[in-house]
Amino acid sequence: MLAQTAQIEAQSARIEELTQRVAELEAKLGQPTKTPVNSSLPPSQARKPSRAERRAAKQRKGRPGVSRALAPSPAASFPMIPEVTFPTVYNTYQLLIFGPLFNSLGGILTLQPPLNGPNYVIVLPKTDNDGIQLAGVHQIESRAPLGTSTGWNIRTPDHRGPNLCSLTGSYFPFAITQADRSASGDPRPSLQELYGDHAGFVNAVTTAADQLVHERFLLDVDADADISAAEASNVLQ
Repeated sequence: MLAQTAQIEAQSARIEELTQRVAELEAKLGQPTKTPVNSSLPPSQARKPSRAERRAAKQRKGRPGVSRALAPSPAASFPMIPEVTFPTVYNTYQLLIFGPLFNSLGGILTLQPPLNGPNYVIVLPKTDNDGIQLAGVHQIESRAPLGTSTGWNIRTPDHRGPNLCSLTGSYFPFAITQADRSASGDPRPSLQELYGDHAGFVNAVTTAADQLVHERFLLDVDADADISAAEASNVLQ
């Protein structure tokens, strides 16, 4: 058993020596070293990081996974709603680096815990003057809105504000009348200005439902349910 173990260790050392030699020759020829990423080489046969490389990887600091300053363009189009602060930061997501033997297809985790790599690109949607996002498929709630819905929610100062609450949105209702809107300083139109009365709101929901059915984003049965809900609501009643 000991002899067999010694033989396996010797073969492994020889393979590693030959792999290193091949890498040196390829470097001289100007060809990239074969890795599980750019060739059919299995992760188990990839070159192992040297002791110096492993030590350097441990000493290298990754960027902290916190939040970044927000570009001004999304905030510029968002309305100045009373007592509402637009986020000044946004969450970032880093590519995790588990070492040279691990790639998108899997492999061997040689760095634990992993290092923080480059940030994924985060795209932030712009809004119209009512605070409703311009991009995406608009459902009834944004075609006949009762307020502004956002995909973000800001923590209070006592709970690590102004960072964001993950997976939590916000809803800021419209004022009911123009007088209410003017008194609070809300730049968004009131429900009264948008729809006039309850019948106007029902008509807006009906139009939005018909559009979504025509665009094949909504079933007839669901459109009928949304219209019935609007008729039964107390909006502008």
